[in-house]
Amino acid sequence: MNQIAAASGNPLFESGLQGLGINQVERFFALLTERQLRRGVHRSVADLHQAIERFIEHHNASPKPFRWFKSADDILASIERFCTFNTPRDGLV
Repeated sequence: MNQIAAASGNPLFESGLQGLGINQVERFFALLTERQLRRGVHRSVADLHQAIERFIEHHNASPKPFRWFKSADDILASIERFCTFNTPRDGLV
């Protein structure tokens, strides 16, 4: 992991390579949903299939790596706020 971080100049967090790959796949499908599926009108499954194929071809024509923009401290602070807000309080269920 340290070699990857040193080579790319970007910090990597010890979440395991499998978790990192899953996050990238989730992000790709989020982009597909945001940029193609919600904006389009698909009158048939064939139209939907063609729209997805066009998106993938366009995306692969000039691929860019996904990058993390938040530091580990920012992510951990966000998790702490979430847990504080969503932890049941005494007497409240």
